[in-house]
Amino acid sequence: PYEKPDGKTLQLIDADVHTAGDPLLVAKKVHQIVQARNPKVHYKVGSFMQTFSVTLKKWLPGTLYERLLLRHYKL
Repeated sequence: PYEKPDGKTLQLIDADVHTAGDPLLVAKKVHQIVQARNPKVHYKVGSFMQTFSVTLKKWLPGTLYERLLLRHYKL
């Protein structure tokens, strides 16, 4: 029963991987963290929508965030 939705989700995730950002941005952020006197516990690197998603997860109720993900991945 999970074959069809899982296959669709994997296709959407694969499409996102192919449009991923430049790994150099992560390397620069890691360098910045290593050089920091008082590094923060968490850092976000990515496009606006990627980092905004992390923010939404923090502030929205779990069920609402999950519904947004399900809608995004068309499940």
